[in-house]
Amino acid sequence: MARDLLSPPSPADLANRAESFSFVLDGSSDDHMDWSFWGKRGARRFQGGDDGSVCGSLDAVQIGVDARRGDWLAGIAIANSFAEMDYRFARSVDACGNAGTDEGILDMEILSINPYAGRTAGAGWVWATTGFGTGSATVERCESGERRVADIRLRLGAAGGQHELGSNDRWRLLLVEDVGLGAP
Repeated sequence: MARDLLSPPSPADLANRAESFSFVLDGSSDDHMDWSFWGKRGARRFQGGDDGSVCGSLDAVQIGVDARRGDWLAGIAIANSFAEMDYRFARSVDACGNAGTDEGILDMEILSINPYAGRTAGAGWVWATTGFGTGSATVERCESGERRVADIRLRLGAAGGQHELGSNDRWRLLLVEDVGLGAP
């Protein structure tokens, strides 16, 4: 059922939303590049467990710029993500005979930079990306007040492609393959 666009958004619409933009500057001939500047923002709220023992949020912003010339596309994307989670769980008896509940907060932030390139190939497309990022994670235990901070470093590489095997007015059959590598 479609929502009336003039009515206020529901709480679920406000809790889980995504916004995006893109601007394209077309080259005047085949000798020029077509440029685009784009971005996305997303906000997600979540809750889990029968008693709401896990709840939190994830907010992410991504911007990029790319250029297209002929069959080639190349660009760079920059992303920044923030996550916060409150947790609560029952702890079984450990080796010291302690049992009870535990509560805490987990906060994370990651900034990543990802250059990418791709090319049309016949009826298909091939692409590759690499990237690196840095950030931090903070865990705070409510019971003891203990707080730990860890640095996050990430590296990645991925490549993929797709090839159209057949299509008509109602369907397309594609062969898609992706491979990726990540390093701590």
